[in-house]
Amino acid sequence: MNRYISALLLLGLVSCQDRYDAEKRILLDLHVTDQQGNSLAGKHMEIFADDGSDYYIGGDSDLITYGNTDSNGNIRLVFPVRENYASVYALNFEGDDEFEQTSYTLIKESDCVDYKVPVSALTLLRAEETVTLSIESVPVSNQQLFWLTIEGPHSGNIAYSMPESDFDSNSYYYSDFQVAKNSSILIKYITNLNGALTRHEQTVEIGTEDVQYVLNY
Repeated sequence: MNRYISALLLLGLVSCQDRYDAEKRILLDLHVTDQQGNSLAGKHMEIFADDGSDYYIGGDSDLITYGNTDSNGNIRLVFPVRENYASVYALNFEGDDEFEQTSYTLIKESDCVDYKVPVSALTLLRAEETVTLSIESVPVSNQQLFWLTIEGPHSGNIAYSMPESDFDSNSYYYSDFQVAKNSSILIKYITNLNGALTRHEQTVEIGTEDVQYVLNY
C-alpha cells in the first residue's frame, strides 16, 4: 500500500510540472518471471514518458510512476496521459545483481487499447542466459532502412512500436541485441523508397552462441 501511495504522490508532482491530462489514466497490469517461468517478487518497475525521439530513456524522459512486484510477481500501476501528440511511454526494469536491465520503449497511447499498457508479461534474463544478436544491414536495392526492432525474450532496450509514416522523419535503430539462448526472435523492420514505407518481418533461430545475421533489404 505504501508503494502505491508513493506512486500516486509522484504522479501528482509530475502532473503539476508538465502537461498531463487529469481525466485520462493508463493502466499497467504486469506479471514478471524469469526464463524458467518462476514469478519474481520485489522487482522495481518504472514508467517513463518521453517525446519519442529515439529508443533511449534519457534526460528528456519523465519518471511518472514506479513500484515493486508483489510476492506473486505481479504489479499494477496507473499513470496519466501526457498531453503531447508525439508522447510515448517506456516500461523499464533497471537491473539488479541477478537480472539484466530490460525495457520496452516507444509505447504509444494508441497501443494502449482500453487504456491498458499492451505489455502484460515480462521475462527477465540473467547475463549467462543471453547471447548477442548482431544484425548487419546490407542494401541490395534503392531502399533505405528506416526502422528496425525485434520481438522475443531479450534484455536491454527494445522498441515496442513500429512508427507510423508521420511519426518521425529520421532513421534510427539498434543493430545489436541481447537475446535469450535457444529462442526464436522476430526481426521487424521498415524500408523507405521515395517516401513509401514498407514493413517486413524475418525470424531468426538463436542457439547458444552469438549470432551475426545479415539482413538484405
